[in-house]
Amino acid sequence: LRFNIKTEEVVPYFGIRGGLLKFSPEVGEQKTDYIFGVAFGMEYFIKEKFSFGIEAQLNGSKSDKESYRFGNPDGTTLNTASVAFVSVYF
Repeated sequence: LRFNIKTEEVVPYFGIRGGLLKFSPEVGEQKTDYIFGVAFGMEYFIKEKFSFGIEAQLNGSKSDKESYRFGNPDGTTLNTASVAFVSVYF
């Protein structure tokens, strides 16, 4: 989810993230990781339907006891991320 703070040429926003990563092999144990986070960014509209932006994120994950996806089986991990993006709206 993303919440725009104002809607003009430059649009600051904050957002929340959530996700589920599931691995279900035909043989062996199923592994599930939960992801949650917050983000703050700015989007600059060059034209009404074309923009570019940047975003900073703070993300957490809770891993299954068999999952090595985030290097912390059965644990909680906190990390940061940054994103640069281009958007086309239609």
